[in-house]
Amino acid sequence: MRQRTPHRKSRFGCKECKQRHVKCDESRPACVNCTTALRRCSYLDTEAAVPSSSTFSYQCPSPATSIGSSTASPAVPITPEQATCRNSHVPTEPYDLRHMELLYHFEHNLGYNQGFGDTLTRQKYQQMSLKQAFRVSFLMDELLAIAAAHKSTLPGEDQAFYRSEATRLQTRSLSRFTVADGDLSDEDFLTVFLFSTWLGQHVLFDTFSIPADLPVTLDKLVHCMGLHRVVRSVVGGSWDRLRFHFDTHLGAGSRFVQNMIIRRERYETGNECRHLLRLFESSDLNDASKAACQEAVEHLQLMFDIHRNTDIPAGRRYSTVQEWSIRVPAEYVSLLDQRRPEALVVLAYWGVLMHKARDCWAFGAAGQNLVRSIAAHLGSYWGELLAWPKEMTEAPVISISGPT
Repeated sequence: MRQRTPHRKSRFGCKECKQRHVKCDESRPACVNCTTALRRCSYLDTEAAVPSSSTFSYQCPSPATSIGSSTASPAVPITPEQATCRNSHVPTEPYDLRHMELLYHFEHNLGYNQGFGDTLTRQKYQQMSLKQAFRVSFLMDELLAIAAAHKSTLPGEDQAFYRSEATRLQTRSLSRFTVADGDLSDEDFLTVFLFSTWLGQHVLFDTFSIPADLPVTLDKLVHCMGLHRVVRSVVGGSWDRLRFHFDTHLGAGSRFVQNMIIRRERYETGNECRHLLRLFESSDLNDASKAACQEAVEHLQLMFDIHRNTDIPAGRRYSTVQEWSIRVPAEYVSLLDQRRPEALVVLAYWGVLMHKARDCWAFGAAGQNLVRSIAAHLGSYWGELLAWPKEMTEAPVISISGPT
């Protein structure tokens, strides 16, 4: 049985971590453990109220009103506490002019590579997200959070401020989602799905946004994958319900819906991962661990196949990076947590997929840095298997072919 790793006790850890007898990283406004487990961190109770010099005006849009419409009736200035939209989860803190700036940035400046296909579909998807966010505060907080995360990558911006604001808003959105979870109706199903997609991309960005040593990166990634599973479990496998909502908002048979449906027969199977499957034949992993790694590799090969298909919009191909991290089985995540070399080699091949999506603001040089870190950690014994990921992430021009 794997022994529990001893840790240094902290006098300043949050109450939840102390009660669970786990090490608290003491990050603010909420610690990583509570954020990942969707628990309300006691640090949130000690945070000062959000400074606000003004409260923005908004109205709950009617079903016929587009968020970006210039024909909408004038909004009446109200505080969030006074808002009485049907089925709203009302904010307890005011939104200020900074948040209005982030809202504008989300709608107009995130760019095509957000992961949702062609420009028109992306605009519709973002408008759909905004429309739902005016009903439910945890989604609004996450949209503002990912806008702040994007601004933290832009030259000329106050990157430290926006990085901090992105973290604060994300933590608040998770706290509100946790509180609202028991009160969500069938009508909120689309809202929860939208929340999970934006949150998933944001958490993945957080994992690699600040270069760190491999152990720190792996800890963040394990937390990221755990959070993906928790939020995804709320949505479940009800694709038919989602498809109904997407057809309603984006148009029947929309390209977004078609691209999100994964049929293996649509894609030509490549050979990027074939060496990995041979690896497990000679591995000393137990059968359950081998099966988990093989499943992770099969999902990864499918993501490579989708990314290689140039008929699919670039945004959809970028989303394969996040999709793999959602699809991997829990046993594989456990092997990553244990730093098993076989799991790390698979992760290096995922780094190649991430490197192919480096034009997306959320990834950048993360794939290349991940492969370098894993290669340095594992050393020469695994050099043959890591030769292809190293070649693909260091080469000026990336080939779409797999290892020979």
